[in-house]
Amino acid sequence: IRLLPRLKDKIAANYPGTRLAITEYNYGAANHISGAIAQADVLGIFGREGVFAANLWRLASNNSFLYGAFEIYRNYDGANGSFGNTSIRAANTDIVNASVYASVDTGTPGRMVIVCINKSDSAQTAGIAVTHTVQFNKAEVYQLTSANSTPQRQADIDITLTNAFQYNMPANSISTLVLSP
Repeated sequence: IRLLPRLKDKIAANYPGTRLAITEYNYGAANHISGAIAQADVLGIFGREGVFAANLWRLASNNSFLYGAFEIYRNYDGANGSFGNTSIRAANTDIVNASVYASVDTGTPGRMVIVCINKSDSAQTAGIAVTHTVQFNKAEVYQLTSANSTPQRQADIDITLTNAFQYNMPANSISTLVLSP
């Protein structure tokens, strides 16, 4: 389903300059890792597709995992660590079981943030290759899993190859990787 691209095409053809907003949505499972995975995935899609605004409609009193998914992008380190302000192309070969979103920040050009989502019930290994003028040497890792509804700091990954490394994603998890030189 090409819902957002189709809507953008219709806007461009009939109402140029109009911004696209999703005014109410909720994927459920607000207090479960599956809800966090759905939320993180849709936030990545909204960013990639240039959605101007989206409003989560809270249906439950405990939304801890939904909020954890927002934190993966906007406060992964508990100190307002954030996804960059420019979404960049990111692709993967297994879209059924995994999603990936990437960004850079115009204020910090030597930094890249990647969000990796493992939708599978088993651990997955991702081979990550980055095309960038900066040579990255380290990736800070923050994870959201069923064990905790807020992102948790994990061991850094040393990037020893030229902007390429392997990342082991736990089952049903969301990870923020912050690459730096």
